[in-house]
Order: sequence, then C-alpha cells, then structure tokens
Amino acid sequence: MAKEANVYHSYCALTRAIAGQEKLAPCLVEIDKNYKPTQVDPVYKLLGKLNELATIFLNCLTETLNVEKQEDESEKLAKDVKETYEIVMDTLDDYFSSQ
Repeated sequence: MAKEANVYHSYCALTRAIAGQEKLAPCLVEIDKNYKPTQVDPVYKLLGKLNELATIFLNCLTETLNVEKQEDESEKLAKDVKETYEIVMDTLDDYFSSQ
C-alpha cells in the first residue's frame, strides 16, 4: 500500500467527500448490479478491512518506534484510513437511523 500512498490518500479523500454528502451515503452501502467489474463488497466493508490493518500497523509502530518519533508515509496513510473509516461509519450510522 505504501508504494501507492498518494493513490490511497486520494481514495480516502474521495470517500470522505462522498460521506460528507447525505444524499450520497447509499453509494457507500450498495453497489449497483450493473457495475463492472463485478464488485461484491461495498465501500464501507472494504474500508473496514483497511481500518483493521491500519490499527494493527499503528499498534506495531507505536511499540517498536517509541524511541524515534518520525512519522513516515506509511503511518500517515494508516492514520488517513482510520480517519476516513470513522467518518464513513458516522455517516452510515446517521443514514441507517433515518431509514
């Protein structure tokens, strides 16, 4: 992931922008049947998997790098994923509670 960090940061920014628009919240949950290539998992589930990996990464990083505290690109990306996940989940909580 770190090799394509700029792309992932852009994906996170786009996902946060979608989550910021109440009318677009369904885009994070449902995938149109006509979507090609076929994608089984909705955005929020994929982001949830990335969030789990980011949590593990940051926990390992905290334990191993307490001596040297210099934030690298991988750490920035992990934090970006976690922030995006929180925003998306808050949006979906609001979306599902209004249904």
